Amino acid sequence: MKKITFLLSFLFIALVMSAQALVRINFEDNTVNSAAASYNGSVSVIANPTTTGINSSAYCLDVVNNGYAPVKFPTFTLSSGTAASYPYWKLKFKVAYKAYNGANTTAGDNSYPSVDVYSQPSTSAFSDIADYKLGSINSVWSVPSASGDSLVWKYAELTFSASSLTTIPAGYLYLKLAKSKCEYLLDDIELVPSLTYGSDFTVLNDFESSTLNDATTYPVANIYSGAVGASNSSVVAANPASTAAKTTLPLGNTGAQSLLLTYNTASAYNNVASINVSISGNVSDYDFLYYDRYFASTSYNQLWVKLGSNKLFQENANKYPSIASGWYTEVFGIPASATGSGTVSLQLGYTNMTAGSVYFDNIRIHKKSTGGTTGLTSASQTALIIVSDGKSFKLSQTVDKVELFDISGHKLNTLINVNEVPALNLSNGVYVLRSVLNGESFVFKIVK
Repeated sequence: MKKITFLLSFLFIALVMSAQALVRINFEDNTVNSAAASYNGSVSVIANPTTTGINSSAYCLDVVNNGYAPVKFPTFTLSSGTAASYPYWKLKFKVAYKAYNGANTTAGDNSYPSVDVYSQPSTSAFSDIADYKLGSINSVWSVPSASGDSLVWKYAELTFSASSLTTIPAGYLYLKLAKSKCEYLLDDIELVPSLTYGSDFTVLNDFESSTLNDATTYPVANIYSGAVGASNSSVVAANPASTAAKTTLPLGNTGAQSLLLTYNTASAYNNVASINVSISGNVSDYDFLYYDRYFASTSYNQLWVKLGSNKLFQENANKYPSIASGWYTEVFGIPASATGSGTVSLQLGYTNMTAGSVYFDNIRIHKKSTGGTTGLTSASQTALIIVSDGKSFKLSQTVDKVELFDISGHKLNTLINVNEVPALNLSNGVYVLRSVLNGESFVFKIVK
């Protein structure tokens, strides 16, 4: 089946960045076509040995790391653009320590590793140089033998605005663990769209139209349908700091109200807030759920996020990173297999809490830009991104064929085996490009 992708691009000083399309790699097709070790290492797809916690996938990527081997993802391409105004907020993936590699059984090559992230041009072999290194993700696990981190899935994130490069180069994604000898797992590698770009976001609830002090519309629920703590409450409240800057985005929460979840019962675990939200279409039409939360301590753990019947996150090991003092935007991927439509229940909370409170606000959902497809799950599903510099429309890789149309549907040009389309003589306006790559059709709407 051909895949039709619609992207809307925005004009900046010298660059039009494409709107956010779903870019995600998982390994549920049980093939390794979407990843390769560059040197001294090996990769293979295996059955996921740990399906509890945040990763219930059937398969994942197993990486045997020898000599700091980077892992290349030839179906995962990053577009060029300034880090400060990139259309994607962060690169996010799941990682787990698996085993010692060979005789190296001391903590030296197993504790507190970082992951270096590169965007390497497709025309050259991997080169460990600063021009391609976007940054490092520190401490993706602790000391496995000491803290129980072995086979515990963790999230690793790199925020593009914090990239070590001012301009992100176009190229393939490379991940390189900064340890020379260990075996680890990777899964669900995805680009998270930035909240500051595009029109594919829907606000499900910002609580501004809710009745202040309402304690009945969003009740406390037990995730296992058990007893709810009698003193626990979920109530619409005034924002604790309406102008506080978010920790992870250059936005401020300027709303007046949010939802306050308070824990007061020592014996009542597994309690969360239950918020009914209305989904246009099916849950599977969307790829990411966002919300803001605020608390002033770091004692919160065992986060639970469930949308309808789809569990997006369950933290079992008290390792979820807590950030205090201010608003913090959290985002979780929605699996392609998600089900549900219409009004569904969103459950948010910390299931190991017995005291304290947390605010939730600005619940948003991002619609897939791929016409409801599952994104990158095999080598045949390829990320194709287009940008413009005013002189031409540039594609992230060479396509078999591209056709250029004006907005009324008149064909203006047809080119074979190219990665750009001349646009210097075109007047300013909206154009449509239909590209064919590996038998798949991609349709872009772009502004010159």
